[in-house]
Amino acid sequence: GRLIALGADEARVKVMGSAKYDVAARDEGGEEKAREVLRAAGIQEGEPVLLGGSTWAGEEGMLLDAYKALRTWNPGLTLVLVPRHVERTPEVLKDIADRGLTVARRTEIKGALPRRPSVILVDTTGELKNFYACADVIFVGKSLTHHGGQNIIEPALYGKPIVVGPNMENFRGVVD
Repeated sequence: GRLIALGADEARVKVMGSAKYDVAARDEGGEEKAREVLRAAGIQEGEPVLLGGSTWAGEEGMLLDAYKALRTWNPGLTLVLVPRHVERTPEVLKDIADRGLTVARRTEIKGALPRRPSVILVDTTGELKNFYACADVIFVGKSLTHHGGQNIIEPALYGKPIVVGPNMENFRGVVD
């Protein structure tokens, strides 16, 4: 509609869908590295993992509160947080500390940790897709506190339950 409003010939305008489907592919080597990080943090295969991916300001706090409530039901649950912008790491660390939870940063997990953290904060860029493979339930951000949403195609690739907030305008076709 916007292209036609700008003067494009309506007969030449075609809606093709999302090109993001074309780049959704598994990375088995990267997935194994993500599993190694979780094992080093004391999380074994089969133990439940809730993942918050591409989160924006305000969403981590909501996830942390939900996680604390869920842990009363399942004490073995681990939360993996992957903020959309890695430069927000100090803010996210404060949110975690304010709730009295233990945390391990992805960049600090080099070998087996002395104690299992409640939360793993992935403070790197480019690894989110690989951690999707390790999760049992996935929350995709920019859907609770901001408008637009983030891409759900990559987590859907793994056949895991995906939870989003009401603000998925940028991916309405994919969500539908």
